[in-house]
Amino acid sequence: KIHDNVLKFDMLGHVDPQAIRMQCDFCGFSFLDMKEKIPISDPEAHSLFWSADALHLKNNVLKQETGALGLPEFGTENGRRVLLETQPRSFADLVRISGLSHGTNVFAGNAEDLITKNGFKLKDVIACRDDIMTVLHEKYGVDNSDAFAIMEFTRKGRFGKPGSDDKKAKFDKVMQDHKVPDWYIESCHKIAYMFPKGHAVAYVSNCIRCAWFKVHEPLSYYATYFTLRCDAYDIKNMGKGISACLNKRNDILNRLQNHEKVSNTEQATINAYESTIEMYDRGYKFENLSVEKSEAGMFTIDEKNQAIIPPFSAIDGLGESAGQAIVKARKEHPFTSIEDLQERGHVSDKLVEVLRDLGALGDLPDSEQMTLF
Repeated sequence: KIHDNVLKFDMLGHVDPQAIRMQCDFCGFSFLDMKEKIPISDPEAHSLFWSADALHLKNNVLKQETGALGLPEFGTENGRRVLLETQPRSFADLVRISGLSHGTNVFAGNAEDLITKNGFKLKDVIACRDDIMTVLHEKYGVDNSDAFAIMEFTRKGRFGKPGSDDKKAKFDKVMQDHKVPDWYIESCHKIAYMFPKGHAVAYVSNCIRCAWFKVHEPLSYYATYFTLRCDAYDIKNMGKGISACLNKRNDILNRLQNHEKVSNTEQATINAYESTIEMYDRGYKFENLSVEKSEAGMFTIDEKNQAIIPPFSAIDGLGESAGQAIVKARKEHPFTSIEDLQERGHVSDKLVEVLRDLGALGDLPDSEQMTLF
């Protein structure tokens, strides 16, 4: 009763617009100028979905076949696997992949088999719910109302649910009467949920804009990536370069493969290690966390040294509020000693040792006492 009579709004928080805004801020142009500054048709940004060439990797340490690592929607291990299997070459293809990856029983065991085993192309398979209505009507001549009804029936997974036998039989007959192929009807039967195309277009638009930054403004991209998209960090090893990160990442993956104990935090750092390796492989680096330069919760850029500076929140167990206290005290006037840092920044002895270990204290003397001789 409520569903049919109350207007409902889904208020969804989403990190992608925030990421684009942050990257715009790093580059010094307005988020409102995004469409002009970041062409969604940029060929190098598009190329990241089927090639890593635009990243100009020196050694391609991770053996990347695409440049999509870390990009929203497509940057996970599974997302990159789908890119390799489907071989997209256009914006429309990426929209189809977004639909496939967000649906349930749409890709795995369904469209995936049609593409990898039967030689189908992305454009041939059902990817978004809208595809069903338009293809049934425009290609096979199914009446608009029937095409819409079949789309709704399919995208809700009703073909696979008990108690709808009459409608199943009716819709099957409509498609068969219009010479819809058996593989298409079977594909509809398998689907449990389908993504709307408009939603997929919005996701892909944001993703391509992030890809533009990854190609053309890499420091802005990586500073934003590590700020917003990483759940765990190993700042000490991430600052040591490719070998340290690769060794840690491989150790975790080997233990996972051998069913050995791996903590949730270790698993969460895999993404951070891989993006760090890619960043170094492109000629960029991490600077040490610094009581003089680091922000409370945001990775920042050192253009002169082509480097990223970690924030205080990247320290395990240190909340952003503690970092804000250090930044606030630093803005009043620079720290003159570790003693001064502890007093005005409310830094404990334990945290001092962590900062010292990370090389974050620089040349700060221990105390305010001056040596005269």
